[in-house]
Amino acid sequence: MMHPLTTLSAASAPTDPIVNTPDSWHAWMAIWAVDVGIVCITIAMLICVYRLVRGPHLADRALAVDTMAIELIGLVILLAIKWRTTWFMDGVLVLSLLGFAGTVAMAQYIARPHLRRAREMTLTQGDG
Repeated sequence: MMHPLTTLSAASAPTDPIVNTPDSWHAWMAIWAVDVGIVCITIAMLICVYRLVRGPHLADRALAVDTMAIELIGLVILLAIKWRTTWFMDGVLVLSLLGFAGTVAMAQYIARPHLRRAREMTLTQGDG
């Protein structure tokens, strides 16, 4: 059984009407696309770090952390494609679970003061 991320051999490579070599421009475009994706995700992560530090609200910071978790998952997947390995896929699953749990925890933390105020208002209205 062939490994899913291995390159095609010369015998099984699809023939290109323009270039009939296994190292056609399709392979170079795939390599280039992965490299451009890595650079774009890295830039997006830097922008999220800026939003995380700068704020101005707690919800902005929570959204920046959630977005960075998703971008980190994408970066790990692109690096796995670039290095032609499947060793990182378990890490991607763990990062997905941690990102989801972190998002739920931050949402609970942000909503807590609102819930407390609503409970206090309900208690004060019931006394009158």
